[in-house]
Amino acid sequence: MLKRPRRRRPTQDLQEGEEKAKQEAGAKAKQQEAEAKQEAEAKAKADAEVAKKKEADSKISKKEEKAKQEAEAKAKQEAEAKAKQEAEAKAKQEVEAKAKADAEEAKKKEADSKISKKEEKAKQEAEAKAKRKPEAKAMADAEEAKKKEADSKISKKEEKAKQEAEARAKQEAEAKAKQEVEAKAKADAEEAKKKEADSKISKKEEKAKQEAEAKAKQEAEAKPMADAEEAKKKEADSKISKKEEKAQARSQGQARSRSQGQAREAEAKAKHGSRSQGKG
Repeated sequence: MLKRPRRRRPTQDLQEGEEKAKQEAGAKAKQQEAEAKQEAEAKAKADAEVAKKKEADSKISKKEEKAKQEAEAKAKQEAEAKAKQEAEAKAKQEVEAKAKADAEEAKKKEADSKISKKEEKAKQEAEAKAKRKPEAKAMADAEEAKKKEADSKISKKEEKAKQEAEARAKQEAEAKAKQEVEAKAKADAEEAKKKEADSKISKKEEKAKQEAEAKAKQEAEAKPMADAEEAKKKEADSKISKKEEKAQARSQGQARSRSQGQAREAEAKAKHGSRSQGKG
């Protein structure tokens, strides 16, 4: 006797349908998860590429900006250096021109004074030659001594004016030179400070900078000392010149005294001679 096939229960069919649906849903979820992962990886890769490109562009831009700044700084330095050189050259030319003009003026006055003295001497000699009488000669000698004394005073005034002009020119030149040395030392110090801030300086460059600063400082310190020594020497020379002028004035005073004595003696002789003639 054949067995009839067992009929499937409705609950079993439902379970199998749910299991199948569950499997399909799991497979679909896995597929979606894999797609989402791929999409996220692709986006992350694209974002990394964009970030990398932006970083490269930023580096290029920074290099270009730095190159631009360096070019501008170099152009500014060159312009400032050129302006400084021109100003220094102009100031130096002006000081030298003024000193030369003052020297020429003093030299001309000295030459004019010598010519005037020669002319006066020739005139006095002609007058003295024309006057033969002893009393007239004595008076002429006294006038000569008086004239020489006046000329000596004028010469001293001219010498003083010349010395004052030379001293002013020297002071101006010294002040200008001192300012230039100080300005150069300051500019060198600023330049060294900027270079140190912009980049690391090697030991050799640092040593060279220190030597340059020391040299500039020594020059700045040595120049006022040398100028002081020069001024001290000129003052000593001026004192010697004054002593010589004093000795000359004393000699002229003695000559004047002798001339006055001779005049008095000649006058006495003249009076004595006139009395003798009256008695005869």
